[in-house]
Amino acid sequence: MLFHMSSKPCISLWNQFLKGDNDAFAEIYKLAVKDLFQYGLQLTDDRDTIKDCIHDIFVKLYTNRDQLKPIDNMMAYLSIALRNSILNTLKTKRSIPYDEIEDERCDDETPETSFLCEEKTNEDRMLCNSLMSRLNDRQRQVVYYRFVQGMSITEIGNALNINYQSVSNILQRSINHLKDFSKKVSIK
Repeated sequence: MLFHMSSKPCISLWNQFLKGDNDAFAEIYKLAVKDLFQYGLQLTDDRDTIKDCIHDIFVKLYTNRDQLKPIDNMMAYLSIALRNSILNTLKTKRSIPYDEIEDERCDDETPETSFLCEEKTNEDRMLCNSLMSRLNDRQRQVVYYRFVQGMSITEIGNALNINYQSVSNILQRSINHLKDFSKKVSIK
């Protein structure tokens, strides 16, 4: 789970950065870079890509600071930017589908445990992909942000530019839809 930087000092740093304070920008970088790198490792093993994407995010932040707005959770904002940057970079580099980018790590102690872990991971991925394919794009985003990123409903609303009640409704409908579908599948 990412370190949540939504405290008043972090919001204050962000606001100082928006006003042109370069020291605040440097402090934001220092506070976020390690957590962003760890988060990047959940998306890819390519450490150079992670570093490049983090660098690109901070360059874009700095050059576009006049167009940025105040935010409630700095790490949620930065992690979304990093995720998008990494996925775009990996798709461009490898031309592979999104579903294959995120994979779970297996404990490779022995060939047997490695094989079993890979089989279980493949089964879990297939089931998850099957369930998630039943949702529309907005529902998938909300489910991902809520259950993978651990973001609050308010943070999701801010990230997707929709109100709190809409996020709650989308989340509830998504969960109900997934429950209904999983019941149908288990009956067969």
